Amino acid sequence: MTVALVAVIAYTVGYAAACYRPLHRIDNWAWDQVHRRNRDLRHGPARRRPGWFAAQAVFAVEILGLLAIRPRQMVQEFRHRHDPPPPRSPAVRINPVSGEPR
Repeated sequence: MTVALVAVIAYTVGYAAACYRPLHRIDNWAWDQVHRRNRDLRHGPARRRPGWFAAQAVFAVEILGLLAIRPRQMVQEFRHRHDPPPPRSPAVRINPVSGEPR
């Protein structure tokens, strides 16, 4: 009986967290503190505000979480973040007479 009750409570808490998405809301708040406040000229630079420092703490926890969950992929993405984009394929040439590609 106790195991069933714990399972129902865990399911309910997990369902509520999936619907509310608290981590997504915290991440959106942090991005708002950093980027949207920079464009608002009434408040001055965002680094003077306490929200900016709290947002940096949120970002640090996210990075540490990613390093703990997927370390190999995170390090690979970090190494290749400034690589140039792959070359584009040549443009399609259209025959002006028939309108079909050559």
